[in-house]
Amino acid sequence: MSTTNAVTVADVPAGLTRDDKFYRTDGNLVLRAENTLFRVHRSVLTEMSSVIADTLQLPQPEHSSDKEGESDARPVKLPGDTAQQFRSLMWALYSRPDEVKKYLETSDLESRCCRLLDLVAITHKYDCPDLMNWALDLASGCCKTIDKPSTNLVTALIHMYRLGLLGFVDWAEPAVRRGSLADVSLIRLASASTWTSIESFAYYRIVCRGPSCWSALGVNSSENLRLLRGYVNLSETWTLIAGRVPPIEHVCGGSPGVHATGPCPTACITVWDEICRNPKVVKLGVLNKDSTVDIQGRLAAAAGLVEHAFAVAPRTIIYTQSYGTNRPSPPDTGISGWHGIMCRAAFRDSVNAYAARSEKMIQRCAAALLQHLLHSIIASRSPSPCKE
Repeated sequence: MSTTNAVTVADVPAGLTRDDKFYRTDGNLVLRAENTLFRVHRSVLTEMSSVIADTLQLPQPEHSSDKEGESDARPVKLPGDTAQQFRSLMWALYSRPDEVKKYLETSDLESRCCRLLDLVAITHKYDCPDLMNWALDLASGCCKTIDKPSTNLVTALIHMYRLGLLGFVDWAEPAVRRGSLADVSLIRLASASTWTSIESFAYYRIVCRGPSCWSALGVNSSENLRLLRGYVNLSETWTLIAGRVPPIEHVCGGSPGVHATGPCPTACITVWDEICRNPKVVKLGVLNKDSTVDIQGRLAAAAGLVEHAFAVAPRTIIYTQSYGTNRPSPPDTGISGWHGIMCRAAFRDSVNAYAARSEKMIQRCAAALLQHLLHSIIASRSPSPCKE
């Protein structure tokens, strides 16, 4: 049987285990994170963190024969720290530079990112800014390159939001949005972390899956009500969007708005109606009947159609016919009425701005009243979006 400073494996208290790597035979300090025991060198921790140093200097009970941290029976407890977080900290402190380099070059990207985020969280707690910033820079680089983050990584990022780290949201939110947010526990975690934009986006993702899928997710009555409200809101919103061309500031002399007059404004209305009926836009609802509420996806598809048409025919060309020659046909843009629009750049910018506003639309998908969301759509139609 192996021994460590005269303490045998049999002496480990029930329900606890020693860490495989960081329970060191020559260590002089025993710590407990969750149900895992670590035996490390006191000086390594106290030199790293004044917070830990102050904690270890707290007075001990006079009647105790066994000081805290000297045995498995009385480890220094680390409340709030997970075993994985403390293990990541020990990895950073005990690994040689060549070992760290090799790990960063050869490890799985997802697991590497999770380890670095664990390191950020625990070094933030124990006030180790240099080590924290090193890990944070590496973690942000990893997250930016992961196409579809796992639930574990998304969970770690949502937890870290609470730390209020400067610049964190800029790279973490896009990563979270690329991940799987179908787990109701992530909605609850985002709510507890007050990450409102992610909470709304997670609700939106689930709303787009349709009512037939909600019961399997284990939502409670309050969450189910929010999903139903969001479903109705988004359905009504798409109807409103499809029925109103985005606001355009015409330079052709025509008047803008729903009641526009003149050839170009009329063509814009016709083209917008054509776009909203285009299979590349409505197919989202054909493939999955519930995704008819995916207004973000539909507006992105609409913007894509307009971008293609603008790339093919960015400006109006007047074709003349010479005697004995056939009049050339206009280039195929994929939108039959495109050549009737004279203010094409303004139309493209308006559609892009409309699509960009979809984020604000979905943030209200679970609003208490339908009029809240509709008001946000109507408000977004006021002054020319191409000026914003």
